[in-house]
Amino acid sequence: MAQLLIALTLFGTSKPGVGVIVVEPPQDLDETQWAILRDLAATPEVLLYPEASSPAHPFDFGAFEALLAKYAERGIRVAVTLTPHMRSIPWQPVVGPDGTSRADRQNPFDPAFRAEWARLHSEFCARYGSDERIGRVYVAPPSYFGEVEYYMGPDWSSPELLCYDPLARERFGEWLSAHYGVSHAEVQGLGAHFVPTPADGLVSLRVDTAWLDLMEWRTDYLAAMVAGEVDRITASSQFQVGVKYSVGDCCAYQGTDSARCFLSITEPDRVVLHLTNAHSLLDLRLAHATARQIGAAGVCTENDGNRFTRDELARICLNLLLSGTPELNFAHLGHLTSAEVIGSRPTETVRALAEVARYAQEAALPPPSPVVMLHSVATAWVRPPSYRNRDVSHVYDPALANCGARDAWGYNWARFLGLPDVLSEALVEAGALRGRRLAVLPSTGPTLLTAAARDELLAWVADGGTLVAFGRDSLAWTLEPPGGASRVRREAEAALPDTRLDSGPLTPVGSMRGLLTEHPQAVPTNCPAPVWSGFPGRPWRPLLRGRAGAVAIAERPLGLGRVVLFAGPVPAETGGECDEFYAQAAPAILRYLAREAGVEFACELFDPAGNPSAALALSYLGRDQLRGVHRFVGGAYDGSAGRVILRTSPRLKGPAELLLVDTRDAAARGTRSEGVTVVRSAPTQSELYEDPTNVAARAGVAIPWVRVTFDLPGEVELTLGPT
Repeated sequence: MAQLLIALTLFGTSKPGVGVIVVEPPQDLDETQWAILRDLAATPEVLLYPEASSPAHPFDFGAFEALLAKYAERGIRVAVTLTPHMRSIPWQPVVGPDGTSRADRQNPFDPAFRAEWARLHSEFCARYGSDERIGRVYVAPPSYFGEVEYYMGPDWSSPELLCYDPLARERFGEWLSAHYGVSHAEVQGLGAHFVPTPADGLVSLRVDTAWLDLMEWRTDYLAAMVAGEVDRITASSQFQVGVKYSVGDCCAYQGTDSARCFLSITEPDRVVLHLTNAHSLLDLRLAHATARQIGAAGVCTENDGNRFTRDELARICLNLLLSGTPELNFAHLGHLTSAEVIGSRPTETVRALAEVARYAQEAALPPPSPVVMLHSVATAWVRPPSYRNRDVSHVYDPALANCGARDAWGYNWARFLGLPDVLSEALVEAGALRGRRLAVLPSTGPTLLTAAARDELLAWVADGGTLVAFGRDSLAWTLEPPGGASRVRREAEAALPDTRLDSGPLTPVGSMRGLLTEHPQAVPTNCPAPVWSGFPGRPWRPLLRGRAGAVAIAERPLGLGRVVLFAGPVPAETGGECDEFYAQAAPAILRYLAREAGVEFACELFDPAGNPSAALALSYLGRDQLRGVHRFVGGAYDGSAGRVILRTSPRLKGPAELLLVDTRDAAARGTRSEGVTVVRSAPTQSELYEDPTNVAARAGVAIPWVRVTFDLPGEVELTLGPT
């Protein structure tokens, strides 16, 4: 009998987009649990473990058919995840770099597995491809947790790169033969490709050709494997197809490149990107940027793992709204019937999440941001010892990032830039920069950009864009395509002078001379900052000088645009000598550069003195398609300002509403808010009330929000603090 795991998810925009994982098959659900499913209007997602005695025998879907009938009796439509833990073929071991062998998952480099996986999808679609009882099918790669990434070790905190077994070497050899024009026998003699060693002299970058080849092959192989099976299902069924990926691109071990996978799918308009990490706003922004670029059907997310605290759920609520994500999977039904996990009314908590998702559905997706932050997957390949690139998560918004790891906690720049979109190299290569005005590459150390991404980035600058980078090594190294003697090209920026620490004062010059005039209190000028030990020289021009004329920021004109370069990289950890410069001056400077680049923010937050404020994460959701109301969302109060003023673009006119969500987070300054209270709104026509339909507040499950209505153009004055 097939083993079944059931998860709940929703389809369409007419129902609350929340789901609940259920581990029992339908015959084991009690009436209380059935009532919860009906109340949430949920669609069960069945994780089906297929059964076949050998590749010569068809798969047995009898248990699945019985399950479909049980749900059909209740009038419930299902989704299906075809889990490739198949017993019809032997499980070949996978091997890590230290020789550790694991056999608790199937080997994606085994041709027999690939053939059997394809057969499973083909047989399932042949039988159920037009079955109206099924709404969505998830493609489940053979990783330990079923997501796109294939690196998991024994648990989440022990990741491993599992591609050193003989079958993986064969597949890698085929890739090397194709790219280097050598025979398969010659490839097998290239032992260095399987025992890569760190290179010397390039600031700890691991850039030996053998290692870079291994990383690029692995990324390409896994992306093509998943995309191929997605295409197989869309070509032979009527289903919407979901693809799950877990920790997100910006925190993944060895670099997950979700966009590389999704960009190669043939029918993206039938595909849903399922990010299982709703705890990270920046990864949701990247998911939506990917979905927008490929024309995907949508984005779904979930609270991964056993994370059900009030703070986590409130953060998820806010992330759903700030990103415009209309569908959430909640884990799982057992916790809905346990008062010990989320309080005395756990079901009410999930219903509140459903209302938040429904609220997000009623508005259009947030428009593309004119400001983007750039994430480099190639950089994750070459930064030992962690082999992660968390540069964007380090500067985006600590209160709304997946900040369990120390290197993900840092500066709060996104709030000064309107919560920018996040783009990976693959999206840049695909043209996702078109229409943007400012791109930020927040490097904490040497950054490696693919040649195609660098070329596209500089072409975008020449067309009028502004690129801001940090430290000479952010632009000094380029990853060349495979096939040459070396994979890394040294750029002109590598020859810029070394840096030293300057104690100030800092003086804006050139095109940045108006910085202190616009917001004199927002930019500290007597703080230590990195400067070049010598003048960078032509074509660079100074924008910010330190003591004795030393240059801290310079610009290089390029066509109609410019490259702006800070002398030093972003500190990898907070609390250092330059903390004030990067925590306060840098985001104010980025905001000024955005305005110089032609960015008009839909909404901005100021303190009473008129200086930009980061007290709240704030986003414009667009206009409600039914009611014609402009929607704004804010939350994650950081305690930095008791009174703030919300200003909106003069282009926005008509009725508007602001939804404030209290996340009760300890944020960047270490302060803690017990709530967010709106005292007064300032437009000529306004109304302030606590939303009477707020199920969470009414049920006492403490995901409170407050809604303010007003007319545009106008301003709203808010007083923030403990309730």
